[in-house]
Parts: sequence; C-alpha cells; structure tokens
Amino acid sequence: MLFSPRNYSLPTFIPFNTCCRQPPCFPPAIRNVHDATIQGESRTNDACEAWSNGFKHLVGHSNPSLWSVITCLQKDNVIVETGVFRHTRGECIARRVRKGTLVHQKRMAKLCWKVASGSMSVVDFLEAVGRSIRLH
Repeated sequence: MLFSPRNYSLPTFIPFNTCCRQPPCFPPAIRNVHDATIQGESRTNDACEAWSNGFKHLVGHSNPSLWSVITCLQKDNVIVETGVFRHTRGECIARRVRKGTLVHQKRMAKLCWKVASGSMSVVDFLEAVGRSIRLH
C-alpha cells in the first residue's frame, strides 16, 4: 500500500474501533515538551529537520537522479564522519543559532517556569504563547 497522510494518521491517532476507548499509540508523556522546554532541550525533532534541510541544500534541486543522490549521501557520510572524529578528539562543534530563536526559546522557558511556580495561570500562559508565535 502506498503511503498517504490519511493512511498513516487515521490508524495511528484515531482508532477504527470507536465504540471502546483505547489508549493512544503515542501517550501524552512522549508528546509532552514541558520538561524539555524548562531544561533548554530541543522541543522538536530538530536533528531530523536539520539533516533534511542540509541534505536538500547538498543535493541542490528537487528531482535529483539516483546517482547524484548516492554521491550526495557519500558526501554527507564524510561530513558526519568528520564531525564524529572531531567530537572524539574533544573539539566542540559549534551550532549556529539565530538570535531570534534564542530569544524565543528563553521566552518559552520563562513562561513555563511562571506556570510551574504558580505565578501565572494556564489561561494567561496560553494567551502569552499565542502572542509569541512566529509565522515565517
């Protein structure tokens, strides 16, 4: 069967047997990003998105041939092996982070701390988060 968002999302998130309540495939503890926000960790699958964007820029166009994909995978492998080697030598691999992203992360962490400490209500928290959403 071919992949389609409908084929994936319906059985994964909406059970077919709706007469009986079933536990979700992905429980809220896995999807919860509150602790990650407070600890300054990644709230999304940034590593996957970063690789995908980097590979897209490495390939250079949207419909590459099989041979150019293989060549780009080999180049990506060299880049990863170099990073692993540098890490084993103790070199710090600096990540470039935009200033706006840092400000946004700090704002989200501060809001989460306020809710956790009880100095802000959940309604005020949701309003503040809604006002701080950035649309690109």
